[in-house]
Amino acid sequence: MDAVLQRNILTDKYNNTKDLLHGIVWKFVKKYGGEFDDVLSEANFIFVECCNDHVESRSALTTWLTFKVWRSLQENKREEARQAKIIDKWGNSPRLERRMSYTNDFEVVDLLMDVEGDAKTIIRLAQNPPQKLVQKFYKQSNRPQGGHPYVFIEHMKNFLIDDMGWDANEVKKAFAEVKKAINDKTTSISS
Repeated sequence: MDAVLQRNILTDKYNNTKDLLHGIVWKFVKKYGGEFDDVLSEANFIFVECCNDHVESRSALTTWLTFKVWRSLQENKREEARQAKIIDKWGNSPRLERRMSYTNDFEVVDLLMDVEGDAKTIIRLAQNPPQKLVQKFYKQSNRPQGGHPYVFIEHMKNFLIDDMGWDANEVKKAFAEVKKAINDKTTSISS
């Protein structure tokens, strides 16, 4: 599907659900506080994620949108509260900066530059998994948000072997390379 068509479809979906999205944001702001425009901005970003990971056979877009936006906004609010507690506890100290660095994600683009070949394929699959992999993951976990990340990794390994024809040793070696790159990246961030 070309980019213009995708953008038009996304725009249509947004226009059809804009009132619902605004209603969710108003209720959230009323219950938890915050600036409407800031929360709406977060909700718009979540909307795009919802459209990308929505599985029509599992629920209507509006149901998925309501669930995902509300939960994601709650998670963001919890993360803000957690960060505030850390700052209250540690103040402005070098120890705080080290602690905060563990909570900041590194860019996947940086990670892609540290790996080659099959490991890059794995990272790209994790970023944008094929519909078949996502459906298998949701079906087995029986939860709309999916299961534990380790379960997803196992599904991804099986997908690579069964559906893409990779050898089990190739899969093991590529995952080891990804794991090493992530450990190197998080170690360099924390030091």
